[in-house]
This record gives sequence, C-alpha cells and structure tokens, in this order.
Amino acid sequence: MGLRWLAAVLPIAAIAGGGTALNDAVQRGDRAAVAALIRQGVDVNETEPDGTSALQYAAHRNDIEMAELLLRSGAHAAAANEYGVSALSEAAASGNAALIEKILAAGASVNTVTPEGETVLMTAAKSGSADAVRILLDHGARGDAYETWKGQTALMWASAANHAAAAAILVQRGAPVNARSALVTPEIKRPANGNLVSEQPKGGLTALLFAAREGAVDAA
Repeated sequence: MGLRWLAAVLPIAAIAGGGTALNDAVQRGDRAAVAALIRQGVDVNETEPDGTSALQYAAHRNDIEMAELLLRSGAHAAAANEYGVSALSEAAASGNAALIEKILAAGASVNTVTPEGETVLMTAAKSGSADAVRILLDHGARGDAYETWKGQTALMWASAANHAAAAAILVQRGAPVNARSALVTPEIKRPANGNLVSEQPKGGLTALLFAAREGAVDAA
C-alpha cells in the first residue's frame, strides 16, 4: 500500500509462549489460573526478556475481563516492551474502544509512541474503528502527529486504508487535511554499465492523495 504499518502487534516469537507462568496463563485465556497465581502473590508486572507483560498479552487477545483483573491487581497500564508495544497500542490495533477506555483510565498515556513515532491514534486509525479513534481524541490524542519513518499522519493512514468513518472523525476534530508526508529522495544508483540512475523523489502526499492512489473511494 505504500504505507508502513508499524509495530502495534506483538512479535511472533513472543506470542509463541515459553514465558512466565502468568503470561502463559493469560495467553491461554485461563482466567482461573491467572486468579490463582495472583492470590499466590505472583508479580503481575513480571515480563519476558523483551519486556512483554501479562497485560499486553491480555490486550493482544482482546480479553477485557482478563485485562480488568490484571489492572485491579496492580498491572502497569503504561508499560511497553522493547519494541514500544504497550497494552494501549494492542487495544488500538484491534480497535477495541472499551478496552482502550479502561487502559486509559488506569493511567496509560494517550500520546504514547513507538520508537518509529507511531502513535496509538495512528494505530486505531489503521484499524478502522471510528469509536476507538473518537475515544482517543476525547482523551487528548494529537491528530497532528507525524510518524518518523515517512512523516505520515493518522488521517493519511485511515484514508489510504479506506476507513471513511475514522477519517471523517479525524477531519471533524481538526486533523490537518493539507499536511503532506515526508519527501524522500532515493539514493542515486550506479548499475554495472556505469551509468548513473536517478529516481524521482517519493512522498509529499496529502491524505486525499493517499486515498486516490490506493483507490480508497469512500475515504476520499
């Protein structure tokens, strides 16, 4: 699509299991086992080597009841793993508005970003959930933020993916419609024949141009 869908998903190696007893129980969706471990005094914020916590797994599974149990037991709502993935970004990736609300209420920052500059609002816009986008904006998410890889905004992501409802809310709430993505000049290449090959700069697109390029008629 030309857009770089950044993190917001747990690494496959982490999802495969083999972590802490609590994380394994959360991944299985075994609430009874999780409750038993908590009663035994397990550290609900214990992480795997990459920093992934039980709460992040619960959010990845869209398991609101599990997330509530962990939050009531002291899970850190704002914690992120080494990839910058947090419980909030996982909830945003699936467009789960109710879970987003609970994680924000527990203290997560609405403007959390990954190392590449992806905000949770961008992640929610990519999911297409208008409710998720609305809740994040209600809590102060910045619609004018740019990710740092190609200088794209939440509105650009929603428009390119043809998520018309999410794009409409972003526009209504002041997202910059005339903002342009970063202009990237490709490196000059010298093939085997020795002749220089210079490619045209890429980028510099508005949300409308992204929609047009991807044939996203509804979001245009």
